Amino acid sequence: MKDGTALFGVLQVEKKGQPRHRAARLRQTHADLALPNGIRSAVISPDGMRFAMLGDPRPKDPLAEVHHVAENDVTSIYVSGISGAEGGAWWCLELNSIVDVAWSRDGSQMRAVTQTPKIGNHDFRSSIYVL
Repeated sequence: MKDGTALFGVLQVEKKGQPRHRAARLRQTHADLALPNGIRSAVISPDGMRFAMLGDPRPKDPLAEVHHVAENDVTSIYVSGISGAEGGAWWCLELNSIVDVAWSRDGSQMRAVTQTPKIGNHDFRSSIYVL
């Protein structure tokens, strides 16, 4: 974290990545936020106050172990404060094929890169959005 008091990472919980932070001097890992389908990656804002996390916004499928459907991944942006208690939210749900995000230097904007889903498309397209 920016103030040097904690470390941030993604921990595997039930085969899904979940954000975790850990106080630098303590050996305890804290779960501040758990998204139903986990996260793929997270980027902290330059001011150290927010995270942008990439994950699947759909509700958890209780029968995921027996459903075997070939479909494109759905990846959107979830933004939350560093402790997870600040009321995070999904941003721009219409962008559902995001592959990467980056914060502006002052943390007031974010850039998102999308790519054409793999299944059912013959042409490859990539776009950059400023949020």
